Amino acid sequence: MKLVEVNDHGFRFHLALRDRALLLHLLELYPRVPPAHHQVTRQAPGDQAREAQELLDQALAEQRRANQKVASKLLSGGALWHENHRWVLALSHEEIEILMQVLNDVRVGSWLLLGAPEQQLLLEALDENKTQHLVAMELAGFFQAQLLQAIQHPAS
Repeated sequence: MKLVEVNDHGFRFHLALRDRALLLHLLELYPRVPPAHHQVTRQAPGDQAREAQELLDQALAEQRRANQKVASKLLSGGALWHENHRWVLALSHEEIEILMQVLNDVRVGSWLLLGAPEQQLLLEALDENKTQHLVAMELAGFFQAQLLQAIQHPAS
């Protein structure tokens, strides 16, 4: 994934065929963090805690729906197309932020599916079934790093 243009409208990347396939695969995994994972942390009396949790659940569901729209747009080819023997990904500033959220959900959700291991225990806990989660976690991190680089240092 290579940043080729930044302007007032957003970012334009060129993707290799492999990068495109991997990004689309990650988008298909979204959402990966279970809704029950997010809990209100402050202790409040029973009814207030329940209400706060309901508000959090509603806000997260709304955010997921909005993020899913962007992910669906990418999956359907709205922001990703073939041009001059290359794959082009064009994202607005808002879409790049949402894509970061989607990738983070896939990364964290994959880590949770691995059992939320400490770094030093990650490889020890691997088996054939968990390898796919490690690969998704690392790939999501790779794409996040590429997007962060584009945001923070657009000229490089």
